[in-house]
Amino acid sequence: MIPNIEKQISALGEAVIKSIQERFTVGNIVPYHYQCVAYAEIAKRMKNYEHPFFVKASVSAGKTLMFAMVAAQCRKMGLKMMVLARQAEIVDQDSEEISNLGVPNSIYCAGLKTKSAYFPIVVGSEGTVVNGLFKSLGDYVPHVIGIDECHQVDWEDLADAIENNESYQQMTTKKDLPVLIGEEQQFDSNGDPMFGTGRTQYTVIIMEMMRRCREAYGHELRIFGMTGSEFRGVVPILVEDKNKKGFWREQVTNIDTNYLIKFGSVVPTNFGDVGDLGYDLSEFEASSEDGVSDFDAKTLRKMEEKIHQDATMTQKIMAKVHEICKDRNGVLVTCAGERHCKEAAAALPPGVEYRIITGKTGDNQRKEWLREAYEGKVKYIFQVQALTTGVNVPFWDTSVILRKIGSLTLLIQLLGRGMRLLKQWHIEQGFKKKDHLVLDFAGTMDELGDLYFDPILEQAQFQKRFTNGKEPKTCPICGTLNSFYARRCMHVDDNGKRCEHFWTYRICEDQLDPRTKKIIKRGCGTKNDVVARVCRCCDISLVDPNEKLSGKHYTKNDWCNVKSFRVDMTKNQKGIIFCYELEANGDTFKAYERFFPESESNICRTIWRKIALQHIPDRKIAGMVASYRNARKIMSYAHHIMPPVRVTHRKNGKGEDNIAKREFV
Repeated sequence: MIPNIEKQISALGEAVIKSIQERFTVGNIVPYHYQCVAYAEIAKRMKNYEHPFFVKASVSAGKTLMFAMVAAQCRKMGLKMMVLARQAEIVDQDSEEISNLGVPNSIYCAGLKTKSAYFPIVVGSEGTVVNGLFKSLGDYVPHVIGIDECHQVDWEDLADAIENNESYQQMTTKKDLPVLIGEEQQFDSNGDPMFGTGRTQYTVIIMEMMRRCREAYGHELRIFGMTGSEFRGVVPILVEDKNKKGFWREQVTNIDTNYLIKFGSVVPTNFGDVGDLGYDLSEFEASSEDGVSDFDAKTLRKMEEKIHQDATMTQKIMAKVHEICKDRNGVLVTCAGERHCKEAAAALPPGVEYRIITGKTGDNQRKEWLREAYEGKVKYIFQVQALTTGVNVPFWDTSVILRKIGSLTLLIQLLGRGMRLLKQWHIEQGFKKKDHLVLDFAGTMDELGDLYFDPILEQAQFQKRFTNGKEPKTCPICGTLNSFYARRCMHVDDNGKRCEHFWTYRICEDQLDPRTKKIIKRGCGTKNDVVARVCRCCDISLVDPNEKLSGKHYTKNDWCNVKSFRVDMTKNQKGIIFCYELEANGDTFKAYERFFPESESNICRTIWRKIALQHIPDRKIAGMVASYRNARKIMSYAHHIMPPVRVTHRKNGKGEDNIAKREFV
């Protein structure tokens, strides 16, 4: 179950909270009650460490201060701690906040032009740290690792590496290529040839630091994370059941946006009426199968071209934006490309100050312009793929969306920036900020609302129920008027209980093995949002793992016993077929693997080489057969190809067999 922050505050008690506040108060920096709870939960699990865990804390919850509190405690206890983040801006903020608590720390980040590991507390960027593991970080062994924006860790990739106990050489060799030291092929402890797995940077760092910690200190590396999103795409990062493959095993608290609004540490978001203005970008569809990444650069260029075809629309939009924002503070405008930024900026009235920040903007220039926005000297900032995370400009109270956004995580981060409270000196200068206004001219909120379950998206639809040209829905239970697009009634009674009426929903049903049709998981029958990932009643995943055919994250349900095995050729006699009869849960079925050693594709030849080396125990013959490119010649050695005892089996989206892992006697 997801922890309730208000109940956790009550359980911790005022006396303990006050003592934590006294320990970590420096000047005007006083931890909030919820930050004290997060620290207490982290400290409790660090003391009796069992598994990696994370804190869910929405944008503006003050994650940097929470990292700083943990760092200060580590310093007091004489422990080395590494704080990791992907972006240089976040590294800079984390390091600064740690310094504010009087804790000396080193920065290891090429983007900040420093690579130091002098102090026990090191704050580094993922890319720079991975490149320095066996350089200036060669002797650094942390007791604790904290990961900012930990949803960015590919936990499935990491879980696979841990399960296979992969070496640094194996992880850093491209997938399926032989692992070589010099020119010598490396073999595993079973005497089998070792092939690269091409792991992510976070995986490489964590695996190496885990190894070092065990070797140097004799205990497991303590790992925790913080994130505003508990999902990586559509897949939850939390896997509590240790019988299932996972990495993050516990969410220790939940500081969500709704709580922060009620607490008063952020301003509420309102979604403005844009009338009939907006771009027709219906051909660019976000995917519910990929919520990690935004649209790629190629798609954004096409989107920009489509926008450019109707230049007058941009002029009309910016005229309306300027009119709406004449009495507002700062405006962040998200565009599809640099040309789009320039066209939108040019549509502003003469004399209006603005800046355009893109991926090409130099670091110093970027910092200067963001400082101008921070101080209220520049009202409009136009950006394209440049201000995704790590940006803190409380002066922004308006977000203008001029292109489709494909990532829910990115959208929530974007909206979160506009919800930050003004600093005290802003208020002293006479500035006010009551809310955060979102003006969506690209249909982003509606599209993502169809793909994802999120309170912010629901709120957007609810607010626009009278302004989108669609008749609102009346709830048959409580009579509340809801958006035309509503899937569940938004009404909440005086006791905080939400109305149970759904217009469209997904039942928590029994999940069946697609091969055997036997029940894998029993459902509870509860109605859930149609795009919900986890049942709100019984907490089981509503995403069938067999639908996610990435080749990763295999479970016991994917392993099948091999009842029979033979080697054959394709009809054109240019390919090799492995024919299996497999058994799973008492049922048998056939499966086929096809290899094309005669292909001109390096991938096809590499795959065949890998398979041949696995299936042929005689090393000399295996190396010889692996090098052959003629299927008939290979068939003359078919009697040397050993059948596995069991394999993992799935069907891909085309209905083809996918055998990724195999075990031999």
